[in-house]
Amino acid sequence: MFKLFKLLSKKVKWFAFITICLSIVQPFLAMLIPSITKQIIYSVANKELFDIQILFWTLHTQSTNQSILYLILITISTALLLMLVAYFSSFFALRVAIYGSKELREILFKHLLTFSRANYDKLTSGTILSRFSNDMRKIRDGLNTIVRSLFLSPLLFIWGLVFALNTNLYLSISIFIIIPFLSIGTFLIVKKLFPLYAKENRMIDKLNDTIKEDIQGINLIKSYNLENVRQNIFEQKNNEAKLIALTNNKISSFAWPIMDFISLMGNAFLFIVIAFLVQILNDQNISKLVGDIYQFSTYLTMTANSIFFMMFTLNNLFRSSTSSRRYWDLLNTKSEIPLVTEPIFIKSNSITFKNVSFKYPLAQKNSLENISFHIKPNEKIGIIGKTGSGKTTLFRLIAREYLIENNNGIIEIGSIPIEKINSDNLYKNVVPIFQKPLLFSGTIKENLTFSNSQNDYEEALFYADADFVYEKNETYDFQLSAKASNLSGGQKQRLSIAQAIIKKPKILLIDDSTSALDNKTDLKVRENIFNNFQDSTILIIAQRINSIKNCDRIMVLDDGKISDFNTHENLLKSNLIYQEIFNSQIGENNG
Repeated sequence: MFKLFKLLSKKVKWFAFITICLSIVQPFLAMLIPSITKQIIYSVANKELFDIQILFWTLHTQSTNQSILYLILITISTALLLMLVAYFSSFFALRVAIYGSKELREILFKHLLTFSRANYDKLTSGTILSRFSNDMRKIRDGLNTIVRSLFLSPLLFIWGLVFALNTNLYLSISIFIIIPFLSIGTFLIVKKLFPLYAKENRMIDKLNDTIKEDIQGINLIKSYNLENVRQNIFEQKNNEAKLIALTNNKISSFAWPIMDFISLMGNAFLFIVIAFLVQILNDQNISKLVGDIYQFSTYLTMTANSIFFMMFTLNNLFRSSTSSRRYWDLLNTKSEIPLVTEPIFIKSNSITFKNVSFKYPLAQKNSLENISFHIKPNEKIGIIGKTGSGKTTLFRLIAREYLIENNNGIIEIGSIPIEKINSDNLYKNVVPIFQKPLLFSGTIKENLTFSNSQNDYEEALFYADADFVYEKNETYDFQLSAKASNLSGGQKQRLSIAQAIIKKPKILLIDDSTSALDNKTDLKVRENIFNNFQDSTILIIAQRINSIKNCDRIMVLDDGKISDFNTHENLLKSNLIYQEIFNSQIGENNG
């Protein structure tokens, strides 16, 4: 938890330093007030007081009334000062917690943006969301605890002992009797709670995953009447989370009455000691003892409370430490794809695969098996194959979303191994258009120009045949909702195509991105791209042969291997898989 401060800005560290200084002063002022009030009680009881004692200073007065007046003024002044110190201590502690958690969220989010698809395959959405919500809330509480309570509680305990011993050595016996019991009780409670907090966090991750799955799969749930099934699954996990939370609550609830009981026992011992002292003291010393009893009982309460607060502080620290470790685990996770900063740039847009095999994490078999081919600069390539044949996997390797596993496999762009190409240059020039359009909430213009504000978005919309934009009253300023749910599937795909081609990439990867378009619009978009991007290498994955038959060559994939790589005409003559797909689609068209 303490390591997190290394990540924070100087401003937050200054806030923390100020809070710590104030937290050191606050308990001292709290302990000072009873020693002053005690003298008021003594002066009233004895009807005389000419010397006021404030720590190591002695103030001489002319009369008892003047002493009482001074003591009242000093008490009020000290109380006001204590109030201001407590206020600003809390004020700056909250600044540390609020600004600190904001900066930590930004650091983690920036780090997540460096992750490759392979990283996200190993992480669940619920896990990531928990880091930004539940874990960050506990870390924020932990930051507050470290800069304030971590100093305030122990110092209350230390100053309480010092002032108590200085007040009356015999009365201090009661404090030393209850301290071991309070300490042992605190230790046992914290030891029991700590593993439960880690278990609670893991359960919240699972609960978040279930909620996200249900939201994303709501159409499937409705279609198959799975509401009751999914409700039962959710209730089961929700009940598990409830039981863990209840166990935590039972232990925490049991802790405070135990501590109160031990504190009351301390007061009982205090008055037993007082009873013995009354028997052996004379009247004058007894009148002095009245002030000592008030002062000491105040210190006893403060000391006992400080142990309660320390338990509460440890409770918060253990909770936040668990969340802090989870934060560091994610922050220390390195991208599966190392960032390349060397100035090695793409000059030619040819693509070469040499003996490339690839298997997804946890998969039983390779998605691609010993793939080798060469695509010449500016070639237009179609890719077709049955579901699961490795088409999308091929694109993901070209876009460097994954590393190839076999040491002998080589992927080159323009005769340069892909792992040596500057990362920014690679992602600028190799642009995939995804199967599912990825559009952010915001205006159409913002979704098009975030990649390159200098390029002509009107031209990109024209090539993508996205005329529907001009039918909107706001045109480019039309506001897209989350996931562009206020657009049809075909409209989303055309915007996604415009989003990619506006970058004028050297290599364009179109992953079945016109599947929601009718044949006429599909043909028009392909012709626009082919005719206006002559200097780009274009690869198109398609289910329909009509979408790729005019490509320079067509790659037929079958179970992760290249069945054939030839022109449309030659494939019809020689490749059985291609013939089968062609015949089935001709039959559909005739039907």
